[in-house]
Amino acid sequence: MREVTVAEECPTLGHCFHLSDDRVLVVSFSGCYRDGCDHTDAAYLRCMINLGGDLWLHKALVIDLSELDYTGGNMIESALSPFGIYAIVRPKYGAHLDSLLEGDDYPLFDDLDAALAYVRAEVQRQ
Repeated sequence: MREVTVAEECPTLGHCFHLSDDRVLVVSFSGCYRDGCDHTDAAYLRCMINLGGDLWLHKALVIDLSELDYTGGNMIESALSPFGIYAIVRPKYGAHLDSLLEGDDYPLFDDLDAALAYVRAEVQRQ
């Protein structure tokens, strides 16, 4: 038996969590999302989003991909499934997710401030 690590499987990705005073959870990803569907990068994103959601009580979620170098790979859609009130910040680097997520109910934004404003307004409406 050998020890295995997440860093070994997903060496090009990083993440961090932020929780605002008004309970908006931001899960931010950085690094390079590897192209293709035969890797674990989508699973990594999905697991970190779920981990943050399970650890911190929050009213809304923002998935921040602005520092992620994303050039393709359709498995990323499986990581971005709906989770209550949420929004996604588009990657600044590489391809946009718009065409992949077209027709889905993913609110996409170009910057974090706009995504935060959106989810806060949605929380107020409920």
